Amino acid sequence: MIERYETLKAEILEKSDRWRTAMDLGWLAIDHTFVEGFSEEDAQTICETNSHWEYREARIRWYMASASRLTEKELDLTVLHEIVHTITDPMEKHVKNAYSEQCEYVVTCISKAILATRDYYEAPAGSRLPMSFNEALER
Repeated sequence: MIERYETLKAEILEKSDRWRTAMDLGWLAIDHTFVEGFSEEDAQTICETNSHWEYREARIRWYMASASRLTEKELDLTVLHEIVHTITDPMEKHVKNAYSEQCEYVVTCISKAILATRDYYEAPAGSRLPMSFNEALER
């Protein structure tokens, strides 16, 4: 299992670097930490993000037992989702207690829109089909 976690850790770091580069977020320092088991609070929690936006820093704590259950596509979305949290954190800190579900919804929609845009532009030119935002959300 440890070998699988090491491979997964490398995948997470590579995806994070790739997204930060693609989104021009070199100014954002992200420290990834990895816990071998599940979150003690909720076994469904894949990771937790804490941002110090005023210093352009964030820490993402990954629970490897949960993260190892994800497909490649789900892992990519999760890494992107957490990076979007680091960007929206200044707004989230003001409304999170009252609007936690809405914050997650907004971050999820932004993440899926970014993924759909990437997929559209990575597809061969002749095979690109217009995709509505609602179709992207259903993916």
